[in-house]
Amino acid sequence: MFKNEENGKRWEVHLPKHKPTSKVEPSYFGKGDDASKPSQGIYYVRNGAYPFAIFLSGANEEDLSKLLDRTNESVAIDQLYSGYSKWVESNGTENKDWYKK
Repeated sequence: MFKNEENGKRWEVHLPKHKPTSKVEPSYFGKGDDASKPSQGIYYVRNGAYPFAIFLSGANEEDLSKLLDRTNESVAIDQLYSGYSKWVESNGTENKDWYKK
């Protein structure tokens, strides 16, 4: 996803650790809670291991019901899904179905 700003800058959202396109405005990296480090090839990560985006292969509406519930918009994902943290800490090798629980 991307958005062109009126000032000609472009912000983009990607899955964690994926490189941006050549059209991204690099000054957005490292702002707020963005923990991207372009000089090290690290993009689209946040402080606290919270993602900008997640691809959940095979997820259905029931699996995502907590994320789709507007009342949960301000609740951290690890508070909604107890298995999320273990998935993050293992770099995705453990607890791969955390969103189905």
